[in-house]
Amino acid sequence: MKILVTGGAGFIGSHLVEKCLGLGHAVEAIDDFNDFYDPAIKRANVAGFQAHVPIHEIDIRDGDAVLRAVKGQNFDAIFHLAARAGVRPSINRPKLYIDTNISGTFHLLEAARQGNVPRFICASSSSVYGVLKTLPFREDLALTQTISPYAASKLAAEQLCSNYSHLYGLRTINLRFFTVYGSRQRPDLAIHSFTRAIWEGKPIQQFGDGSTRRDYTYIDDILQGVTACLSYEGQLCDVFNLGESQTTTLSELIAMIENALGKKAVIERKTDQPGDVPVTYADISKSRTLLGYDPRTKISEGIPRFVEGAVSFRAGGASLFARIAYSRREHGDTADCRRTSPGADPDSERESGRRSRDCANGRAGDRGLACRLDATRVSKSTGRVARSLAGTAKSRRPFFGFRGKEAAAAVRATHGHGERRRHDHRSVLRRRARRTRVGTWCE
Repeated sequence: MKILVTGGAGFIGSHLVEKCLGLGHAVEAIDDFNDFYDPAIKRANVAGFQAHVPIHEIDIRDGDAVLRAVKGQNFDAIFHLAARAGVRPSINRPKLYIDTNISGTFHLLEAARQGNVPRFICASSSSVYGVLKTLPFREDLALTQTISPYAASKLAAEQLCSNYSHLYGLRTINLRFFTVYGSRQRPDLAIHSFTRAIWEGKPIQQFGDGSTRRDYTYIDDILQGVTACLSYEGQLCDVFNLGESQTTTLSELIAMIENALGKKAVIERKTDQPGDVPVTYADISKSRTLLGYDPRTKISEGIPRFVEGAVSFRAGGASLFARIAYSRREHGDTADCRRTSPGADPDSERESGRRSRDCANGRAGDRGLACRLDATRVSKSTGRVARSLAGTAKSRRPFFGFRGKEAAAAVRATHGHGERRRHDHRSVLRRRARRTRVGTWCE
């Protein structure tokens, strides 16, 4: 299939691009790389696949530009993930959310209609349920009130999809995501921001008494549900919850992060924020039955996995945050992260073949770095990466606990030997990190 992913440089979107590539689909992406959070993070997200995926740098508020990107391209499906996200920011800038999330969705739907795209899959949100008392949330509940401009814009987008299905026969599927987390999560979201603050010994802000509950969903589970929509042939217009169907209080979440880091949080307690809901809780029985959705990562497993990826030295290179920091030091804030390691040829046959094989083998998820290593360029010369990491350490900036020769030796070891040796070195490095506690969070 030929697929278009809007918001393809974002947290979920970049993972979805890699997932679709791994499934053998041809993929294009749209993203405007806006400054809602650091664009360098988004550039790093796409660095591993941009040689294989045309990326249209388009603001979806520009209807003409969207139409040019879609019409005549013969897409089989559009995954529409591009949006202005976040409940609290939407209260301060409601017009921006209306223009992007409602008008932008209209532009994509109209382009799909004119471009004869048969399938439109739209990312919605658990926020549309507002403060409903009926738990867990079912897709057939009457939604009479939202409590933030963000939630209102997402519900309006769902209704636009319904219109296009009824009027033009476009198959539309709305997916209500429940608090997605995992590698590349946006830095403003709780799990990411709490992890960073606790790691650095800085206070975290806890809004309310810690009793609010969320249904946290791991990125791998979300991807399984999203891609299942490509073969869904049920109702022409439908909506599904994608969550874990398990709730966790804010206090429990903080405790899990503390345990994973081995450090206690310094908590600043604040009053409840306008627009925040007390609980989200997904009924996923419909998704299980009709999509074959089967979430498997409980939060007790997902949080340690996220923390490990955020602060540990990974096989083949540092965490995403460290790679971004290194890219900035070498090339400036707006640099293309593929250029991080000097002299690497991003279009070489060896590199292209490796990325394609890794995507095809399904190693593009949270644990595999196959489709993300362009930021450190390990394939052409491990020695070059080792020298780069050693050079980073020479700047006297701690590199997540590892300096100079240690980092170089780790890279040589992980790329010069088999899987068992790689695992052993990761274990040694993680133990050493816990023992020394000298690393800093780079972003």
